[in-house]
Amino acid sequence: MLGAGVAIVFVAAVAWVGVRAIVAASALQTIDAEVSAVTDEKTPSEGPSTDTGLAEGDDDISWSALGALVPRLPSLAADAGRAASAADDPIWRAAEAIPGVGANLRTLRVVAEESDTLLSDTALPLLEAVDVERAGLTTAEGVDLGAVDRLAGRVSMAAETAEGSLVRLEALEADAPAGVLPATTDAAARLTRLAAAAARALAPAADLAGAASSVLGGAGERQYLAMFLTPAELRSSGGLPGAAAVFRAEGGAVERGEIYSTRDFSPAPAQPVLALTETELALYGNRPARLIQDTTATEDFGRAALFASALTRLHHGFTPDGVLAVDVVALAYLLDAIGPVSLASGEILDAENAPALLMNEVYLRHPDPRDQDAFFADVAERVFDAVLGGGLDPLDVLGAVARAAGEGRVLVWSADPSVQSALDRLTTVGDGEPGAAALGVYLNDRTSAKMDFYLEPEASVVWTACEDTRLDQVRVGLVNAVDPGVVPSLPWYITGGGQNVPEGVISTQIIAIGPPGGSVRSTEGPEPDAVIVGEDRRSRVAWVVDLAPGEEASRTVVFTSPLTSADVPDVDSTPAVEPTVDESVGALSESCRLGG
Repeated sequence: MLGAGVAIVFVAAVAWVGVRAIVAASALQTIDAEVSAVTDEKTPSEGPSTDTGLAEGDDDISWSALGALVPRLPSLAADAGRAASAADDPIWRAAEAIPGVGANLRTLRVVAEESDTLLSDTALPLLEAVDVERAGLTTAEGVDLGAVDRLAGRVSMAAETAEGSLVRLEALEADAPAGVLPATTDAAARLTRLAAAAARALAPAADLAGAASSVLGGAGERQYLAMFLTPAELRSSGGLPGAAAVFRAEGGAVERGEIYSTRDFSPAPAQPVLALTETELALYGNRPARLIQDTTATEDFGRAALFASALTRLHHGFTPDGVLAVDVVALAYLLDAIGPVSLASGEILDAENAPALLMNEVYLRHPDPRDQDAFFADVAERVFDAVLGGGLDPLDVLGAVARAAGEGRVLVWSADPSVQSALDRLTTVGDGEPGAAALGVYLNDRTSAKMDFYLEPEASVVWTACEDTRLDQVRVGLVNAVDPGVVPSLPWYITGGGQNVPEGVISTQIIAIGPPGGSVRSTEGPEPDAVIVGEDRRSRVAWVVDLAPGEEASRTVVFTSPLTSADVPDVDSTPAVEPTVDESVGALSESCRLGG
């Protein structure tokens, strides 16, 4: 009789746990479907787009991918709460000791608990805090520093909570017993990667939020230089700085100051305002430290900002506390958030017409550079005034900035080392230390004109891991797509007037950078103009390519390096390039068998 009673209790317990497990699993299945959408491995052909999720062998999840979860947070948090509640049961805990079944129940419980922590205790309170503060965060007078401090506290709490969740999930993964179902293991791995992405994003975001009051002049006036980049004349960091504006922040109030054209940084000093490295001198000469137009020739925006800061000090008597660079495509994203603006000419500037108007049409309409300067100054003034005028949703503006930053179209540097450290740790802003599999692909205009509107660049990276080395092949293709019949009608400011190259020709410097500690294995095409091992132990290969209308050309380099990483390479590039990334299944991979 006692045995029968025990059997009944056991069956009841199994049924009880089974029902709760079904409830938990059902709720987690919904969450897992959403999480997998931002953490599933992308196929090689998809390349390193910032709008996709996680690359194979990588742990980076983009801001845009994380942002895709935001509209679903309340619903997902409710699912997580149901799952955690179902697993929070003493009978469930006891059942975790049952061989075979117990390992699955323990994994399912931890996934449920940490889903609830990440969604209900981390993301949802942060979202609710933003919703509470967003209406009064920005006004026509500036930014409410009290609201900033409250949000900073909430971000800091979210960062600590996410970090604790990540520690527990990693412990679960490290102590994973045999017998856990693959579907459960996969769900736990995806949640761990999401927690890692959230922790990595929130930690520097908390530091930046904590410094926001200082950045906004809470401890005294701060002055910033914002540079407007045009990809119509390419530079490694994006484009030529065609205009710049000064912003002053004090006590949360932000005011736009002077707007400068490139003429306001003349005459160029005879000597560089800062010492250049041997690598910089070999690739760019001393122009980045003499001409504001060439400050962005370097791919390192931290150096570009230092050059711009020193030139501002020379020509205008103050040293910026930070430097911001925004290109015309980023401006289009911003216009999408703030709406169209009316220019002095009476025309409307919006997200659709901004790139073509600012990269090409302005030069066709206004051949005189002084008129171009006036036009760009008017655009800068009206867009910036619209942003500072209040009445905008700060999250819409932040979303536009985050999208542009993810594409390398918004670059930020701070003279405050603590702020810069946080910027460096954000994947969308600033430049961090290059990883073992880092590559670079950059373009610099050598026409000294605005012909890059007609340039069609493309790039591809193919990589393979050999026994003790890795090979990374970088190929860059260029097409001069201008119609030869149109060239005679183009103003000299677009073509260059034949001063450096014949009219219609586009001259471009290609720079490919290999991984740290690597070397150049081979090149294809004409001999490079320069092969340099930089101070950072990274090999740089540079060509100058001149293309007549309708011509195309390509250059290829293969880098070899010690096999310290078999991951998909991180590829930084001039935004106009957008390289694709593939693992080799052909000749490059076959060369491993032949000795690399």
